Amino acid sequence: MAKYILSIDLGTSSTKTVLFDEKLKVVASAKAEYPTLYPRHGYGKDRQAY
Repeated sequence: MAKYILSIDLGTSSTKTVLFDEKLKVVASAKAEYPTLYPRHGYGKDRQAY
């Protein structure tokens, strides 16, 4: 059975993922961007589903 490593980066404006095989070769990668909301001056909030 093949083994993989999944790397996930949760940032303030996007989520990035990279899938590596056992030899650390990139098998797949993806990026999804999301907006930052500014409900009032000086405040930033990312939109997350809870």
